[in-house]
Amino acid sequence: MVDYCTMKSIKIRLNISLDDSQFDDELTESRDEAEAYIDIKLSNHTTVPLTTVPELLKHACADLAAGLFQRRRQPLSEIVDVKTGGVTVNVFWMLGNEKLEAYIKQTYKEGDLKRV
Repeated sequence: MVDYCTMKSIKIRLNISLDDSQFDDELTESRDEAEAYIDIKLSNHTTVPLTTVPELLKHACADLAAGLFQRRRQPLSEIVDVKTGGVTVNVFWMLGNEKLEAYIKQTYKEGDLKRV
């Protein structure tokens, strides 16, 4: 399987030095989860996993992985507002989803679902 994004692209988003390997296992897990999320979103439209990854999906994957990494390291008290029950928005997660949805909308016609 081909990686949908590079470790470098995730580290750059998170301002982690490219030489710093202390987070590599967590970043790899975050990338794997982001790839699985993208596959689920695309599975109604095309065969997954992808063998060739379009540029916009590479950026979406890096954003999603960065968001997952941040969310895992963030204390729960900073994610959920106990008084309102509201959940804080992770910017990388939001950007990754926007790119993924833009790709799907541009590439596949509405109602154009893969036959299984």
